[in-house]
Amino acid sequence: MSPHAPLRFLNIDEYAFAGAAEPFAVEESRAWKAAYGYVADRLTTPDPKLGRSGPICPFAYASTARKLVRVGVSRLEPGHRGRLVKAVRDAEAAFDKAAEQASAKHLTSVILALPRFDSEEGRAEIEATQKSLKSGFVANGKMVGQFYPGCTESGLHNPDFRPLDAPLPFIAIRHMVERDEPFMVTPADRASFALRFKREMVH
Repeated sequence: MSPHAPLRFLNIDEYAFAGAAEPFAVEESRAWKAAYGYVADRLTTPDPKLGRSGPICPFAYASTARKLVRVGVSRLEPGHRGRLVKAVRDAEAAFDKAAEQASAKHLTSVILALPRFDSEEGRAEIEATQKSLKSGFVANGKMVGQFYPGCTESGLHNPDFRPLDAPLPFIAIRHMVERDEPFMVTPADRASFALRFKREMVH
């Protein structure tokens, strides 16, 4: 995986096919499997600490079953925030393209895996980038989330649950849905959310 190679956002079938045609670098393969496995294995299951019944993510099983989860692995390192923002924008473009082609676009998700960001500096950069981009994503009907080892953000139903504590750092993009209302914490985000779902209900 060249540092300058374009990111490949692959679903599970594309990953298997690409790997058979040209073996992945060890780092890329390991990161792809860890990020995808977190969604497919962890988020699809219940957890006694979750604070409600059902799986951690209500959409993860359907998304993985329909092969609508795509993962791209970046070799970026911390210290170049502009490059991270560009990588997130590339992930967003891949998300938009995948959603256009999907049979159930609300189940589409794209993950930007960042295996070299597993440090204090890297985690802080991911947090800052997610926070700076979130309102723009919300205004366009999308959610952008940060995941990394040791992420302390609390769950909605149990403040002691840590749903974003993942085995490696990554940024995830998906469509915004009505149950995302509790995540709208700024006036701008609440206004964008209300406007979008009012329009959808009208039309």
